[in-house]
Amino acid sequence: MAALAAGTVVAAGAAWAEPVKVGMITTLSGGGAGLGIDVRGGFLLALKMAGDAGTEVEVVIEDDQRKPD
Repeated sequence: MAALAAGTVVAAGAAWAEPVKVGMITTLSGGGAGLGIDVRGGFLLALKMAGDAGTEVEVVIEDDQRKPD
């Protein structure tokens, strides 16, 4: 899923002159941190593997601390 999203973002980023900003909210602390860290890592790896196209994407990552609010 993350690879598909990364491909979509990279394709969209190539069309713009300025970097595309992507926000990711995931659980990076607490009980669900293992899954959230893997999701973040997979997304960043997909951008890295995209090569030059991935450099046009700015990723902002926030920890939701497993809280719904």
